Amino acid sequence: MIVANQVSKQYGAAHALRDVSFGCERGRVTGLLGPNGAGKSTMMRIMVGLSRPSAGAVTFDGVPYVQLPSPGHVVGVMLDAGAQHGGRTGAEVLTLGARSLGLPTRRVKEVLDLVGLSTAEAKRRVRAYSLGMRQRLGIAHALLANPEVLIFDEPANGLDPSGIRWIRQLLADHAQAGGTVLLSSHLIHEVELVADDLVLIGDGRVLATGTKQDLLNDLTSTSTQVDSDDNRALAGALAAAGHQARPDGIGLTVNAEPAAVGAVAAAQRIALKHLSRAAGSSLEEEFFRLTSGTARESVGGSAAVPDLDPSSRQHDNNLTGAVR
Repeated sequence: MIVANQVSKQYGAAHALRDVSFGCERGRVTGLLGPNGAGKSTMMRIMVGLSRPSAGAVTFDGVPYVQLPSPGHVVGVMLDAGAQHGGRTGAEVLTLGARSLGLPTRRVKEVLDLVGLSTAEAKRRVRAYSLGMRQRLGIAHALLANPEVLIFDEPANGLDPSGIRWIRQLLADHAQAGGTVLLSSHLIHEVELVADDLVLIGDGRVLATGTKQDLLNDLTSTSTQVDSDDNRALAGALAAAGHQARPDGIGLTVNAEPAAVGAVAAAQRIALKHLSRAAGSSLEEEFFRLTSGTARESVGGSAAVPDLDPSSRQHDNNLTGAVR
């Protein structure tokens, strides 16, 4: 089990994380979602000792990663699939990893088969690998010691549709076998398909957390669908009243109770054609609703806080497997 307890990270006056707390349970896949610059990568680096928190801590069954007797046997990590020596072959990369973990060399062939890299591909230099092949190699490295916990950042990046389906099944099978999975991704639909629990962060803060279904139910319980004779004027009036409204293809979806929306329309003498509580929404819709205004990459927004902690440069800056 992973527990993040009031984790904060500050770079000078800039805050990358602010009192972030959540848990990842055994037998479940937890999806970590947020826009660019939200703090996801910083959080994962802190988890595996590549960055030091300014406050708070992350533990694995009560023990910080850096205090685990053999971290690679407990936690399998892939944070950057491109962080492999380009002059080595895939087989060499995995063989070195296996030796570092005290594993027999036969484990290299086992994980190559598991991730779908052929013998011929394993003999190629990593610099000649496609992005998808690098992803598979990074995943193989993380799986070497058959760890209970998996922490993957964008594992489906560069994979073709069959590869995306494969990684989805791999993570689900690992959780069903009693493992713990933390998955960070911008592929919201893929996270929705595989995740049991969700943690949504923006601007370094936890915006929402819970089971996937409960979270969606909670998020839509105060949403309203409305259509009127003048939706542009209604959206403006709702914004002035402090309610966010966005077009939904029919009318507007508003983050407010129907009574509040009706009151605004009545005050502005806008005739309504439809007014009801939202029946439900997708994870993607709620993601954009919750994180609107927190994305650091928007024009005029602040620059993203760097994920690299200068104090951790003595570590491998591009960890793809929990090898120490």
